[in-house]
Amino acid sequence: MDKAMAHGKSDNQIIQSKRNISRFFVEQRHISWVMLIAVCVWGFYSYRSMPQRKDPDTPVKSAVAITVWPGAKGEKVEQLITRKVEEKIAQNARVEKIRSISRTNVSVVYVDLDENMPGSQVGKELDDIALKLGTVTGLPEGAGPVNFIKDFGDTAALMLTVASPKISETAIALRAKSVSDAITRHRAQYETTSGGTRFTMVIGLTQAVNPRIVQEPLNLFVDYLRDKQAATDVHVIVEPDFVGVDGVSYASDEALLGYTRQFINDRLQASDFHPDSWQPVVIRDPNETRSKLASVAGDKYSYREMDDFTDLIEKTLKSVPQASKVSRSGILPEKVFLLYSQERVASYGLKTSDLSNILGARNITLAGGQLEAAGKNLSIDPSGEFKSEKEIGDVAVSQTNLGAPVYLRDLV
Repeated sequence: MDKAMAHGKSDNQIIQSKRNISRFFVEQRHISWVMLIAVCVWGFYSYRSMPQRKDPDTPVKSAVAITVWPGAKGEKVEQLITRKVEEKIAQNARVEKIRSISRTNVSVVYVDLDENMPGSQVGKELDDIALKLGTVTGLPEGAGPVNFIKDFGDTAALMLTVASPKISETAIALRAKSVSDAITRHRAQYETTSGGTRFTMVIGLTQAVNPRIVQEPLNLFVDYLRDKQAATDVHVIVEPDFVGVDGVSYASDEALLGYTRQFINDRLQASDFHPDSWQPVVIRDPNETRSKLASVAGDKYSYREMDDFTDLIEKTLKSVPQASKVSRSGILPEKVFLLYSQERVASYGLKTSDLSNILGARNITLAGGQLEAAGKNLSIDPSGEFKSEKEIGDVAVSQTNLGAPVYLRDLV
């Protein structure tokens, strides 16, 4: 017997007695269409009103503290630097995890904040950690400062690359004429010798230098060539726009340049070379000067000029309301090297340590306070801050037996 008939109901009766959502929307098509249109309109409105950003704000809850201690072993770095940094970081209650790496010359401490902390408080807590690290005391001599990096979540929306073009053909031609005339003039003063072909090793300069500064390294290079038996009848040439060495040699241009590179790596320091100087080149025939200089031509703008250009660009971009942060990278830090003669320092009754004390007392950068006079407050602005390297050389460090002042530039 049929199952439906066993219950006393037909198939149609059973179907009509069941509640079915699908059947309801199929039978009530007008309701289905109205609800479908309503859902589409609501979805389109939600999509249009949804906040959109190309660089969504996703705060990174991690940071790193890096401290450099040149020449120190990993064990010393761990004991005297890493532990002190970790103690300061642990004073913040929202720090969840601290990891550290202590290696030779450097200490690296990683910080992880509480993952459940709201994103709006991340910056505040990281700033609190940075302030605590600023109060770290008792670091060893030569260590620090603590560099706290917390900007991992920054997104670069625009990157500008500024590069200097090579010096123009006109400038190369003018310099080649000057170098060629100088080589011809100096060679006319030398006696004709046998034993090879006369050459001139030329290093271009972007600005005039004091001859006393470059004379000593060039003299060392002359002695080096003689010791290696690479050249004879060697003379030093110092001109406003280049320095060089002239001599006679059987060696090829590549061999002479190899001796030059080896001498630079073995005998000289970073202070002996200006970063804007050109690569050395060997000139045998003065008529080939232009082509030789063109092969090693330097940049049109110096590092200082590039620093000024990018500084102006940075200040201009910071004035744009949409720019939240502007930073520069790849800038060559400016350094001033003091090259002095030990004999001259001792002849004036000075010690090497006296020079740093004298310069520190002269280079005043702090405010001088205020002076109240006749009911007015007058600001005192000390004028001892150095503005250029020339002012450093003009500092009086001692005096002669006759009372004449001795300047720092006299110790070179």
